[in-house]
Amino acid sequence: MPSYESLHSQLPRKREEQVDMKSPITGIHRTTTDNILGDPVTLATISVSTFGWFLTFVASAVSATQQDTDPYPNYCWFSIVFMLCLIVGIIAAIVTDTTECYHMAIVGFLAAGLILTSSSVDGLLYTSNSAKQAAAAGFIVLTTVNV
Repeated sequence: MPSYESLHSQLPRKREEQVDMKSPITGIHRTTTDNILGDPVTLATISVSTFGWFLTFVASAVSATQQDTDPYPNYCWFSIVFMLCLIVGIIAAIVTDTTECYHMAIVGFLAAGLILTSSSVDGLLYTSNSAKQAAAAGFIVLTTVNV
C-alpha cells in the first residue's frame, strides 16, 4: 500500500527512515560538530567545564610547586586527570552522536566525578594557602557541572 505522505514533505521522518550516520564501509560513526555548536546549552556546559578544569589544573600546579608544610593531596591529582578524561569522553560521545548508546556509562562516570570533586573541595578549601583555595574554586565549578 502506498504511503500517504508526499515525497517532498517537510514533516520529520521516523527514526528508521533517517539516514544512518555510520559509514557504510567502516561502520564507524561520522563526527560532526553540529551537535555541539548547534545546541547553546551543550556549548555552554562544555565551555564551563573546560574553564573549570583549566582553573583547577593551573591552581593545582602552582600549589604543588610552593613550599608548604601541608603538601598537595595526591587524590586531587587523580580527580583532575579523571575529570579531563570524562570531559574528553563526553565531548567525543556528543560529537559522534553516540550518547544514546553510552548514556548509562556517562551517568556512572559523572557520579564518580561528583564524589571525587566534592572530596577534593573538602580537602583544599579550608587551608590558608590561596593557590589551594583557587584549586578548590575550580573543583567547585567542576562539581557544579557534574550535577
